[in-house]
Amino acid sequence: MVRARLLLLGGEFVLLLACGPSAAVGDDDAPQWPRCNERVDGPVRSPLAGPADECSSYVDIPAATREVAVWMHNDGPNPIVIVPYGCNETLFVVEGGGGVAPFDCSTPLCADVMDGDDGGCLATCRLTDLVRIEPGGAYRIAWDAIVYYPQTPPLACLPPDLADLRSCAVVSDAIPGFYVVSARAADASTCTDPELCACEAGETESCVLPPAAADAWNQGEILPQSYDVEEIAPWNGECDEIHLSFRLEEAGG
Repeated sequence: MVRARLLLLGGEFVLLLACGPSAAVGDDDAPQWPRCNERVDGPVRSPLAGPADECSSYVDIPAATREVAVWMHNDGPNPIVIVPYGCNETLFVVEGGGGVAPFDCSTPLCADVMDGDDGGCLATCRLTDLVRIEPGGAYRIAWDAIVYYPQTPPLACLPPDLADLRSCAVVSDAIPGFYVVSARAADASTCTDPELCACEAGETESCVLPPAAADAWNQGEILPQSYDVEEIAPWNGECDEIHLSFRLEEAGG
C-alpha cells in the first residue's frame, strides 16, 4: 500500500510524496509534519574534491559535518516493524541528485580502485537491527548526509589491471538537488515469533528489536516479506529533517 502521486516536473513525471506524512489526496486526517524542503535554485556543485583531471580529487573523503534527522512515524492503528532493504546496514535509502546512500557495494569507491582494489560485495549480509514502532510513535535516525556519487576518473589515475573498471563512487556531503528517501515497514501483527518482535518501547513509543530478529527476517522468517510496505519522501539535500509516515490499516497493506 504505497500512497503516492505523479508530479509533472520539468516535463517528466516524478513519483512523489509529501515531505512529511505520505497523505493520500483528500485525507484530511493525515498528520502534517514540519516541512523544510523548499526548492533549491542555483548552480549544482561537483562532488569532487578538486578539478576533474586531478587524481586526488577522487580520493579525498570529507569529514562528516552535518546531522540530518530521519524520522519514521507510525500513524496507523497497528504496531509496525521497520525493515532494511535487502543486504543493507541502514533502515532507509536515499536516491537522486546523481548519488545514492548508503554505500552500494556493487560500485566500488574510487579511492579503493585507484589503490588497486576493485571492491565487491561481501558474501554475507550485515543487517542493521529492526525497529518496532507502536501506534502514534516515532523513531529517529541521525544521518551524516554523506552521499556516494558515481564518477569516471581519468585513465591515468587507474592501475593498468583495472583500467576497464571506469565507474566508481566518490564520497561527498549531499549536494543540493532532488532526492527521494525510502523506508519499508511490516505489520508487527504478522510476526510469527512474538518474542523476537517484542521490545520495551521508549519515550517515543519505539524500540530496537534483538539482533536475532534481523537474522530471522533475512532468512524469510518471522515477518512475511510480501507484507512489506514502502513509504517515500522528497528531500532537497539541504533540509535538516526528513519525515516518513506509515499508515498500515491492516496486515498485508
